[in-house]
Amino acid sequence: MSKEKFIRAATESDGFGFCSVIFGWDIHDQLYSRELLVSNRSNGYRDLLARVDLTTVTYRRIPWEFNVPPFPVSFFDPVTKESLSVCPRGTLAKVMADADQNGWQCMAGAEYYEVGHGFYAFNWCVAWSWLTVPQYFQF
Repeated sequence: MSKEKFIRAATESDGFGFCSVIFGWDIHDQLYSRELLVSNRSNGYRDLLARVDLTTVTYRRIPWEFNVPPFPVSFFDPVTKESLSVCPRGTLAKVMADADQNGWQCMAGAEYYEVGHGFYAFNWCVAWSWLTVPQYFQF
């Protein structure tokens, strides 16, 4: 994305179009055999509305991507402008709002595990008394 388009998408518009196929294929760019309603052949893998989130960013650059900085986005239905249930950030925001409405406090913790050869796996989980969501990253 060009710098000009990014600035426009982040500050002046309602977001930008992003192909829904990202919710319909795996890490090897192979389509899932069971398609989702949000992303499928019959709707032509329509564009979703992606909104840049500038509030949760620790600015950095990715050296192996020509020093381009990454920015998180949340996905919304382009017609209703409602958050999509398949969007992890939108789902987390909804769960946190529900927790807050019920007077619950959300907490997060991080654990590092050595997986050999100087690599560490980062185990991040958001935990409530009834929910744990682990995600693993290796760097």
